[in-house]
Amino acid sequence: MSLPRLEWAKQLKATGAEIGREGMSQRVIAAVDEFTGSYKGAMRLAGRLKAIAQMANADVYWQEQVDHGFMQELRSVEKPRPTPSPYIAHDEADV
Repeated sequence: MSLPRLEWAKQLKATGAEIGREGMSQRVIAAVDEFTGSYKGAMRLAGRLKAIAQMANADVYWQEQVDHGFMQELRSVEKPRPTPSPYIAHDEADV
């Protein structure tokens, strides 16, 4: 991790500790409310949420919630394994 990123992480964690759960939640709600609906805006929103998620490192429970959301999104983008066609002969090792 580069030095500026380490400093950002420290600053965001300190801000999270200062504003607490309610403050972090309010920032998420405000960011979503300000979302314009454009593709570019969506990615900027993702960046803002990433910074707020870093703030959650100050709170174990809130970090668990961030991790839960991350894993939920990760599962949604994982490619499902194709099921073998019943019409094609497969070797047991292939299945």
